[in-house]
This record gives sequence, structure tokens and C-alpha cells, in this order.
Amino acid sequence: MPVNKKTIFLHVGYSKCGSTTLQDTMAMYQSELLAAGILFPRALIKRPSWLRFFWETDLPITYKKERVSAVRDQFTNELNDEISTAKSDRIILSDEGLISLSRESLVSL
Repeated sequence: MPVNKKTIFLHVGYSKCGSTTLQDTMAMYQSELLAAGILFPRALIKRPSWLRFFWETDLPITYKKERVSAVRDQFTNELNDEISTAKSDRIILSDEGLISLSRESLVSL
């Protein structure tokens, strides 16, 4: 069975450098991007910044690890399902907060 390889473009923007405008534009033109073979996942449109927040391993103590794990698993499953079923071979993931991820969190992502 052939392997369906996908290329992921990870946009790591700094705060106040136009990242939100870029994300809003990709969300607005999501169907056009999809028609061109590029997926900007709905999961990120519905829940901006979850990509960074729930992959970070060094969350503040105020967040209960069980709750974070449950929400991370739910978000991850939704994102994985969307990516695996998309007919796109290119995926754009964008979150300006990704710049703050630890190396371990980035590798896990």
C-alpha cells in the first residue's frame, strides 16, 4: 500500500508581526487553499492557539495535568483526523506562540 506523505509547513511567528492577519486570511480562504491542495485545518480555525498551548510540557501549575491531557488528546485527535482524511498533501500549521515551545514540546508536536 503506498504511503501518503504530507508536507507540513510550520509558521512560527512573533507576536505583533502580522501572524493573526495571516491566520485570519488563511481561514477566510480555506476552501480556496484546499482546492489548491493546501490544508489550513479547521481545528486551528475553531481553536486558535490550542496548537501551542496543549503541546507545551511546562504549563503553569494552575492547570491540572489531567484536564490538560484530556483536552490535548481531544484536540490532537481532531487535528490528526482532519489531516489524515484531507486530500491535501501540504498542511499549514500556524501559531505565534509556537516560538515559546520547548525543544521537547516541538519534537513531540
